[in-house]
Amino acid sequence: MNILQSWEQFVLLAKGMHLSESGKWDEAESLCSKILEYSKTNNDIYLQSHTLLQLGRLCCNRGKFQKAIEIYEQGLKCIELNNDLALQGMLYSDIGEAYSGLGIYSKAIIYFEKSLIIHTNRASEADIAVEHGNLGMAFLRMREYEKSLEFINKAIDFNIKYGRDKSLAKEYGNLGILYRALGKYELATEYCLKSIKITEKMDDAHTSAIQYITLGSISADIRNYEKAIYWYQKALVIMKQIGDEAAEATIYSNLSGIYAALNDLNKAIEYSQNALKLLEITGDLYTSAYQYFNLGQIHILLGDYDKANNYFYKAKDLFETVGDEQFKLEVIKFIEQLGY
Repeated sequence: MNILQSWEQFVLLAKGMHLSESGKWDEAESLCSKILEYSKTNNDIYLQSHTLLQLGRLCCNRGKFQKAIEIYEQGLKCIELNNDLALQGMLYSDIGEAYSGLGIYSKAIIYFEKSLIIHTNRASEADIAVEHGNLGMAFLRMREYEKSLEFINKAIDFNIKYGRDKSLAKEYGNLGILYRALGKYELATEYCLKSIKITEKMDDAHTSAIQYITLGSISADIRNYEKAIYWYQKALVIMKQIGDEAAEATIYSNLSGIYAALNDLNKAIEYSQNALKLLEITGDLYTSAYQYFNLGQIHILLGDYDKANNYFYKAKDLFETVGDEQFKLEVIKFIEQLGY
C-alpha cells in the first residue's frame, strides 16, 4: 500500500465530509464513491471502513435508511479486520440513527447503548454526549418522557462544557420537541428559538429547518394553522433544496393534518399521498403507519368507509411491525366502529 496515496485519499474524504455538512450531498457522494473504489482496489481496509461510514451517512441524510444500514454493516465487517473501536462505536451509533429513521426505536436503542458502552470505555466525552442525545430522542419517540429528558439534559451539559455549538443547537431543538410532546408550548418555542439562534450564526440551514418543523407543529397544536403552514412551507423549501426526503415526507404529513383540520379534505389527501410516495423510498414504517391512519380518518369524513377500512388495516399492520401496541389498539377501535 502506498502510504502517501492513502493519506491523500483521507484528505479527499475530509473534503467529502465538509461537502456533506454543507448540504452538497451529490458532490460528497460522487467523491466518496471514488475513494471507496480506490480503497477496495488497494485493499485499504482502514480507508474503506471510514468511507463506508460517510456513504452511510449520506444515505441517512437522504432518508434512505435501509440502504444506510446495509452500508454500515459492510463497515462493521471491515472493522473485524482492523479492530478500530472508535469507528465501531460510530457505526453502532449511525445504525441506531438509521433504525430511528425507520421508526424502529427499540432496535435503535440497542445500537445506541452498544455505542455508549464503547465510548464510555474509551472516555470519549464528545461521543458520549452524542449517544445521550440519541437515546433521549429514541425514548421520546417511545413516549418515555422522563428518561428522554434525563438523557437530553446530559447531552446539553456535555456540549456546553466542550463548546460544541452545532451539537448543542441540535439538543436544544430536541428539548423543543420533548416539551411540545408534553404540551409545554412556551418552553418548546423557547428552545427551538435558542437552537435557531445558534444555527443561523453557523449557516446551518438543515438544523434550522428542523426547528421550523417543530415550530409549525407547535402552531398547529394551538390551532394557529396559518402560522403552522408558514413554518412548514419555510422548512419545505430548505429540505427540497438539500434533498432530505425523510423531512419532506414529515412536512407533507403535517400539512395533510392541517388541511384536514381546515376541512379541505382533498388537499389533505393530496399531501398524504405526497408523503407516502416519499415514505416508500425512505422506508419509514412508523410515519407510514400514522399516514395510513390519518387517511382512514379522512375517508370516514368523506363517507368512503371501504377505503377508510383498508387504510386502517394497513396502519394496524405497520404499528404491529414497529411494536407500537398503543396505537395498534387505537386503530383497532376504529376498525371495530366501522363494523368490518
